[in-house]
Amino acid sequence: MVAPEFIRQMVRLLVPGGMLFVQTDVLERADQYETLLSSVDGIEPDGDEPGSAKIASPSWDAKSNRERRVIRAGLTPARFCFRKA
Repeated sequence: MVAPEFIRQMVRLLVPGGMLFVQTDVLERADQYETLLSSVDGIEPDGDEPGSAKIASPSWDAKSNRERRVIRAGLTPARFCFRKA
């Protein structure tokens, strides 16, 4: 799902200020995702720290079954938030 052309199309469809949220529990992929998303024109990092896309937890409380299992297993998903400029 996190492929360059797919991300470009998602960004194209976002309204100004729209959020692009990506989360993975495969930590080996997290750096690749962050690098790819940071290189896409039209979106900016909107994480917990200025200039960073990383967030500790989304502001909503909905969790998928997989996310609950991952957290119960003691793992912390990598989460990234970007906003359309």
